[in-house]
Amino acid sequence: MIKNLLDKKQNIYLDGAMGTNLMKINNKRLANMETFSFSNPESVKKVHRDYLLAGSDVILTNTFGCNPIRLWGTNINPKEAILRGINIAQDAVSSINDEDKKYIALDIGPIGKPIDDKNITSNEVYDMFAMQAKLGTENGCDLIFIETMYNLNELIIAIKASKDNSNLPIFASFILGKDMKLYSGEDISLIINTLENLHVDAIGVNCSFGSFDSIKIMSEITKLVSFPLICKPNAGMVIKDSDSHEINSTEFSNHMKKVNEMGINILGGCCGTDSNYIRDMIAVCGK
Repeated sequence: MIKNLLDKKQNIYLDGAMGTNLMKINNKRLANMETFSFSNPESVKKVHRDYLLAGSDVILTNTFGCNPIRLWGTNINPKEAILRGINIAQDAVSSINDEDKKYIALDIGPIGKPIDDKNITSNEVYDMFAMQAKLGTENGCDLIFIETMYNLNELIIAIKASKDNSNLPIFASFILGKDMKLYSGEDISLIINTLENLHVDAIGVNCSFGSFDSIKIMSEITKLVSFPLICKPNAGMVIKDSDSHEINSTEFSNHMKKVNEMGINILGGCCGTDSNYIRDMIAVCGK
């Protein structure tokens, strides 16, 4: 189990971006990456395989937006998309020859809409997250990865729904603004205190403003916690008139080395990263 790796306190390598890689492979810009699980599942499998071959211990399913709100207007059933995403990840793991255990995380992102009585209620949001967690648990996922959360209330609901409907380990990750706060206004100390009380297995930051800024962000977080921390930053901003990001794989790896030296050992990448970033990061940080 993934908890065995956590107990050993060794480096755990996550994957990198899914969406930016799928858009490059398919030469399409779509809001819903889950569409590719149906239109070109081999492209999703390729992204997974590339990360596994680069050395990722954990891959995230292509299910970030598998809820009725994000999939509205696509004619894709959220449950079918979750099952398809899990199956593709499982096929990718089965297709490689690696003596090291590989883990599949059910990827859960924010619902994409403010939670209030005018838009959607907390109970409705809970039910969406509960459905995702239950399907992931029943269909072979090894952990639940809640990511890119920008609203503390929504993050709390996602964690509670996951804990109520699953016995899998839960990793919870959020994004911060330049002011080191969630977009809902809470600062790091309040976020950390809240997540500690919810007893998740690991917490951290993903996406946000890139690997360089993560050095400062994670140094602040390490002052507040003593349990496993996640760092899964993006590769910076997109360079104008190109598909490239401002931080290359060498720079990214050097930044992540500094993060790793703080004792943060759950490492990966977000938007703009690919298997080369993960491979280079592993080479620099080591097992």
